[in-house]
Amino acid sequence: MKKLFIFASILLLAISCNTGKYISTSAIGLVNLQNYAAKSAIDLPYTYNYMVITNQQDFDNTFGIAKSGNINITYPGFAGQTVIACVAQPTTNNVTIHFDKAEVAGKELNVYCTTTEGSEHLKNAIIPVAVATVPKVMDVKKVVFYTNGEKVMTKAVSFKEKEEKEINTANENNTNDTKPVVLKRMMRRPAVI
Repeated sequence: MKKLFIFASILLLAISCNTGKYISTSAIGLVNLQNYAAKSAIDLPYTYNYMVITNQQDFDNTFGIAKSGNINITYPGFAGQTVIACVAQPTTNNVTIHFDKAEVAGKELNVYCTTTEGSEHLKNAIIPVAVATVPKVMDVKKVVFYTNGEKVMTKAVSFKEKEEKEINTANENNTNDTKPVVLKRMMRRPAVI
């Protein structure tokens, strides 16, 4: 009888334990960056091209500052941030792209954006761009992009071991939070004499 009770207890325990893993999602901060333009529209195979950028050199090779009068520029800090971007092919339609939110689910980063196409046609072709930063999550292995509620692309991401060591060293030696740098560029008016 005692053996039957132990066997029944173990069986009940095994049945009551849920063997399937439930991965909860955690929302993370997403900051849309303004006044950036794609440096080139060459090699854009899709209508909307999604990117994950983990270092300054790749960012500088892909994006430049939009030419405009008075603008504020926020530069990403790659020590603690990852850049996500969407670049559309050149178009004369009034297309807008906006990142809405990001969340971490296990080893995936889910990024949600909205694209709209207005009925207004422009005289000159433009390259619609959306650039945003999210906190760097070292456990993330892939980024999944959702546009207008539909899964559109998955990108593998890896952080170089050198970057990881630099970040860990920086966190040990620095108690301040890393924040993006905001610079203002203003057109100067000539002095009136």
